[in-house]
Amino acid sequence: MYQGTAIPKQWPDSFIAVMSQNEFHTLQQFCGFADHIMIDPAQIHYNKLETHFDYYLGTIILPKEEFIQEDEKFSFLIKPGRIIFIDHKQIVSSIIQKMTLENYWHEVCMERFLYSFLDELTGDDIEVLESIKNRVARLEENMGKERNGQFNRDMISIRKRLLVLQNFYSLMIEISHELWENENQCFQENRLYLFKLFAERAERLRGDVQFIRDYSREVREMYQSTLDLKQNNIITVLTVVTAVFTPPILIAGWYGMNFTSMPEITWKFGYVYVIILSIVVTYLFYRELKRRNFL
Repeated sequence: MYQGTAIPKQWPDSFIAVMSQNEFHTLQQFCGFADHIMIDPAQIHYNKLETHFDYYLGTIILPKEEFIQEDEKFSFLIKPGRIIFIDHKQIVSSIIQKMTLENYWHEVCMERFLYSFLDELTGDDIEVLESIKNRVARLEENMGKERNGQFNRDMISIRKRLLVLQNFYSLMIEISHELWENENQCFQENRLYLFKLFAERAERLRGDVQFIRDYSREVREMYQSTLDLKQNNIITVLTVVTAVFTPPILIAGWYGMNFTSMPEITWKFGYVYVIILSIVVTYLFYRELKRRNFL
């Protein structure tokens, strides 16, 4: 396997190579790619696999963690017996190194290597999805304890992460189906089942993501219902308070006009009368509202 070290004097019929962009542009004819293939990492925007006349050209963007600012992406080309990765950040090299530590192949072949490589890209995703589901469960448990809109911020972060993962799995399923179809006859027919196995794994992971998205949506709707209930209770309290104190306000406004023809103005007990009248009317309103279960 070539990994950007000394250039082989003679390339074997079958090999796996990891090169930088400049190395590939220099060595592509030696690797069996006569066409002038332009590969620019800046132009990698999503996962895809293009089928050309005698080779495949693919690009992969790994779903980044929340704390990673820059996308981890690389390109790859496949011809019969040859796999070339174009990677300028040592992403592929670290994945292959991890594969060699975790796998022991009785039979080394392109199909099994590709299957193991694709599987390694999603190897820890079950734990990742379980962690996200636990985050949603904690939000549900602490729904009434959150402060300053922390629930919405956390939920937006979770749903954004799930959307990225769902899109990643969908595109990886398309890539594995393209490989499975073997349009360019790059793979042996009796080993195509490996790509089907990976497609089924990616479909299960996508199903898990959809389950967590549905769960998070239910939790968010429950949270919104709780907020609506709190707002309704506040509005109810304000309405009841307004209704209870409306009669005294009306009485105060009525007698505050100070017309000279009002007998209560010159009456010795007029002040006490208005106080008692306000208390009685307020009490009657309070009893009526309580009887109707508004309080």
